[in-house]
Amino acid sequence: MVRMKTAILAGTTLATVGCIGPPAKLDLKSSTPAKIQVSESSIGSRAVVLITRVEDARQDKESLGSVAGRTFGNTPLEPWVEQELLGMGTGLFVAVTKPLPNSPASLHLKARILKAYLSGLSTSKTAAVVIECEFITPTGSGDTRIYRGQYQSLNWNSNEDEATNAIRQALNRCVDKIRADLDARIAKGQQTPANPS
Repeated sequence: MVRMKTAILAGTTLATVGCIGPPAKLDLKSSTPAKIQVSESSIGSRAVVLITRVEDARQDKESLGSVAGRTFGNTPLEPWVEQELLGMGTGLFVAVTKPLPNSPASLHLKARILKAYLSGLSTSKTAAVVIECEFITPTGSGDTRIYRGQYQSLNWNSNEDEATNAIRQALNRCVDKIRADLDARIAKGQQTPANPS
């Protein structure tokens, strides 16, 4: 019994120690080409969505959570998220971060990162990204929606590559929902679609 208690205490101590210390930093970079440039001649009949702001609104902007006792931090998330939003254009719209002189924006988009985190035990992990988007039309009307992307997978060794891939997959799924909503808005002439979440 004494040996069992000692083993349990030792295991608890090791697990606690695993959570102590500086987090492993994840250098999150976009999977889309750097700073996509959209020329007015390439827009054609597509609508223009102007991304006016990307804000990290998380309470703890340095943490991405932990998996199996290993904690993860991050470089600033705003450039990463902005670049992924820039790459979400479709046959109906293009996304830009600067106004185009001869192609006024059909929608202005303000994005706020509400959550971006990893969690899990020794055998599995979950990554989630939650973004709030405010859509504003040229007339000043608009509404706000919240989109969530989640990714679950086996946890092999809790390393940086696994964690980076998981959080990227979560953002991709979040952006997919934003893209689908924008397509619906533009196809319906800015009518508000059904809640996508």
